[in-house]
Amino acid sequence: MSGSLAGLTACLSAALLWAIALSLFRRPIEKYGAPTINLAKCLVAAFMQGLTVWALGLGDTLRSAPAGGIALLAASGLVGLTLGDTALFGAVTRIGVHRTLLLQTLSPLFAAIIAYLWLGERTTLQQAAVGLGDDQAAEEWGRQALEQQPASHMVESSQEQLEKLHSLLSRINAKLA
Repeated sequence: MSGSLAGLTACLSAALLWAIALSLFRRPIEKYGAPTINLAKCLVAAFMQGLTVWALGLGDTLRSAPAGGIALLAASGLVGLTLGDTALFGAVTRIGVHRTLLLQTLSPLFAAIIAYLWLGERTTLQQAAVGLGDDQAAEEWGRQALEQQPASHMVESSQEQLEKLHSLLSRINAKLA
């Protein structure tokens, strides 16, 4: 399977799984409320993630990660999983699964608008094409991003991040083999 086909398949699979998950969560959300279901989901996910780290023997990798990176990851998870998913589940009870999923597809647009207003980021035509799902533009944009020097606020370059990701995926693959 080619890289762009694999990426497209992963994206469509993720969207399908979100649609199925929200449909399955609809009744429990209506019965117990969005915050309760979200807490239960987060507890199960944390347990499963811990089990995965243990089963793959990645505890040392996690312990060797920079504390600042772990703190940012935890803060991101706290905001996204508590506020974001609780709001998402609340929307399911208020406007239904289908309308919630429709609005969720607009999240890249909302992110671009907020990034422009709050951070002053300007979206190029190539980045907009990537946001709209143009695989060719995504590949070109990724290639150009790897050739550029990282911005001053970035901790490490995109190339270093890709190398670390490749190393992690190789170790996971080796454990699974």
